[in-house]
Amino acid sequence: MKVPKMQLSAEIALLFWLIWPVVAVKGEQKSLIYKEFRQLSWKELNEARDARNAADLKLQKCKDLYLKVTPEDFAHLAKDPNWLDVKPRSLQEINDFKEVISDYQNIVNKYEGTEIAAYCRHNISAAYQFQRKYDEAIKQAKITAEMFAGTTYETRSYNTIGLIYLQGLHDPKNAIEWFYKIPNHGSMSKGIEPDQYNKAVSTYISAQQSIIRCEIELGRVKIAQRRVEGLSQKFPQQKENLERDFRMHLDTELEKRFRIDNRDRMEYVLKSPEFLEDAIAKLDSDNNTQEYELFPENTPEKKQIMDVDSKISYTVNDLITEIKSSINTQKLSEKCKGILKELQKQDIDCEKALHELYKQDGIVQERTQIINALQALGTGKSKEILIEIAFNPGMTANTLGPRAVKALSAITDDSTMISRCLESPNAQTKDVAAQELAGKKLSPPAVSRLGELLKTDSWITHNLVTTAFKTDTSDQTNNEKINLLLNAIPGIDKVITLHKDGTLVELMWNSREMVRLSYISAFVEMRDADTNLRNALAIANPEQRTILVIALGLRKHKDMRPEILNIIKTTQDDLLRTMAVESLSFIGTKEDIPMLRQLASSDSCRRSYISDTQGQMVSYPVREAAEQAIKVIQTGMLN
Repeated sequence: MKVPKMQLSAEIALLFWLIWPVVAVKGEQKSLIYKEFRQLSWKELNEARDARNAADLKLQKCKDLYLKVTPEDFAHLAKDPNWLDVKPRSLQEINDFKEVISDYQNIVNKYEGTEIAAYCRHNISAAYQFQRKYDEAIKQAKITAEMFAGTTYETRSYNTIGLIYLQGLHDPKNAIEWFYKIPNHGSMSKGIEPDQYNKAVSTYISAQQSIIRCEIELGRVKIAQRRVEGLSQKFPQQKENLERDFRMHLDTELEKRFRIDNRDRMEYVLKSPEFLEDAIAKLDSDNNTQEYELFPENTPEKKQIMDVDSKISYTVNDLITEIKSSINTQKLSEKCKGILKELQKQDIDCEKALHELYKQDGIVQERTQIINALQALGTGKSKEILIEIAFNPGMTANTLGPRAVKALSAITDDSTMISRCLESPNAQTKDVAAQELAGKKLSPPAVSRLGELLKTDSWITHNLVTTAFKTDTSDQTNNEKINLLLNAIPGIDKVITLHKDGTLVELMWNSREMVRLSYISAFVEMRDADTNLRNALAIANPEQRTILVIALGLRKHKDMRPEILNIIKTTQDDLLRTMAVESLSFIGTKEDIPMLRQLASSDSCRRSYISDTQGQMVSYPVREAAEQAIKVIQTGMLN
């Protein structure tokens, strides 16, 4: 049946009228509305809003708790103003954040495609950002921008990512790329409601101000100044605000670079136009390498800049200035690395200069950069200085001592050298040194020093030592490692026991049992240790023998089966019984199935613990191990 032309034209017109709001207009101008959110029924909308509001209240509570300053914090702040940035957080606070993120995620899953889902995704990113988990915050913001492209949440996500790079990671180069993604919707004023227009202009101006800040921090002051002038012409009502913001960021950058301690004097001299021009010129000249991107490749202008830069003769003062000017960055700047190389060419003792600078009363970020510089040098002298810093890190030892150990481990695999840090008086430094020894070839001195840590009452430290032992790439020290662990077994009873006390949550096994578990794991995974373990078994006392028998059973030594069965019948230790039953998955026979079935149906070993996602949980580890052993034996999977 043919459709009348008039009717067809009317339908086309109606269709055009419906889709027009979501169609991009010509050129660079785009409509403020690209994409419609999925609509909810009135009942769904009320339920979603209630869930969202409850999650918002939880998030605010998390923030308040996270920022709460205790009397103990004040004591730390008196010594180090940056204490709150490195303050260790309790498991309770961490779990609170996990709970609120889970609540937001449940709303997203239930109402995907709606504006409330977009809002919740945005707040998930904010929750990660507040915890300084910047990688996860950026990941979530990117997902939001992609899923809700064409909505205001796309530009909000771009702005969030840019601010994380700029303020959290202190990386203006990456930040500026994201701010550039925020378009100038405000230039399209026709057909737009005043409220929408004002929001669009505000978003765009805010992004441009962030770009100006990035350019100042990158040293491109003249470019930032030209951007301010251009925006002032386009948005005259914003001129005063733009100029004030530009001056504020410039003042901050100049103060950071020139290190003028008297702030009143700093503000006074900045009022001088002559000083301002000199400062801009100095910032530009100090950062001429940042101007490379302004010129196409292989142009005379770029070549001229690079030629001039290559002729600069660096001094130790240049190095110190560069370190002090980049204290807020995570990584050592390329310019600082260039200065280090130049100093080495000039036979200047920059290691000594860095060490002397470290000994001065400096802030944490400055000392961190000095450690980074020593790591970049990677010389034998640098390694010795890093070891000395691990022993005497000064204020905030819990931050700088471990950082020195990590820097040392990054430039050497010498386990003897790294293990010297195990003798540091700082507990965190010792633990990080033990952690860094994992996976390395352990020398006898390194094994001996790790063994000393087994005298502590920290189950975490015991676990770090056993991890280093079982991942040792050499089998030359197996006897010593086995003896150290066996001799530490009587002292396991002294290890602190974890319990639910409002700060820490109860784990499936208490710390005494967790230490035993880590010992057995070390014996099972220790490289080429069968002969060493059997030699130790011949002279072991009853308690040591039980652990060795279970380890050999898990290593598939079938002659251990009679003793394994005896352990299952006689021991009262729930962990040892569980591990013994588990070993039958490797050495058990069909004759063991009746006994395993009885254990699987009625064993009384019961553990309760807290799950991140499901709350209070109950487990029956012996029953579970027995069920697994039955499956393996019945399916003939034994080797």
